[in-house]
Amino acid sequence: MKLNYLFPITVLLAAVILLFMESCTIYLPQPASIPLMNEKNEVQLNGGFTFLGGANGSVAFAAGEHVALQAYGSVHPDQINYFQGSVGYFTKNKSDLNFEIYAGLGAGDGSDWGFDNAELYNGDYLLYFAQANIGQTNLGSAHIDYGFGLKSGLFDATVADYSISDPIYYTNNSVLIEPQAFIRLGGEKFKIGFQVNGSRIFNLSSKEAAMFYYPVNFSVSMNFRIAPSLRKK
Repeated sequence: MKLNYLFPITVLLAAVILLFMESCTIYLPQPASIPLMNEKNEVQLNGGFTFLGGANGSVAFAAGEHVALQAYGSVHPDQINYFQGSVGYFTKNKSDLNFEIYAGLGAGDGSDWGFDNAELYNGDYLLYFAQANIGQTNLGSAHIDYGFGLKSGLFDATVADYSISDPIYYTNNSVLIEPQAFIRLGGEKFKIGFQVNGSRIFNLSSKEAAMFYYPVNFSVSMNFRIAPSLRKK
């Protein structure tokens, strides 16, 4: 399979422009690493920051020939915190195309001053999700990894409005769709990565949910890979 280098780079650059749109939020698209595991006992450590502020980190482990585990967490200066864990299946076909599918649970909370005024909002949320990833790894002399992912699931948020003396609580039951693309390059073990994530929340119970998330996030990260095949080199 031929790699079109320009397409993922163009997507990432276009996302940077979108990031300059102003918005207040309680939830951010989460740039959990797309590991694209290759072999049993492989470990990937990933950490970085986003252009919206905040830091994130993840660890992925191939517990079996086709079984992977991943944990991810992020913190944000606007008091937005998020954590997720997942278990998945990975494989690689004869064309060196990596495929993964994960299922997991995410939880977080956030608070921010109002979206159109100076009112304080606070929210807690749960995400029940599945995610499919596809891409290639270790291409060329720059050992390029690139790929795409699509996360989707049920997003349940409980939001408190402190605009009056007695807070108003309401629950939003929604469906989240979060597409993402990434590129990493460097060496076989250590790489620098760039990732863009988008989010779209479709409300099942309340139009208010559309106010509580940002539509796009861009991240820069460092990725370190440990694998049995690399120990022999």
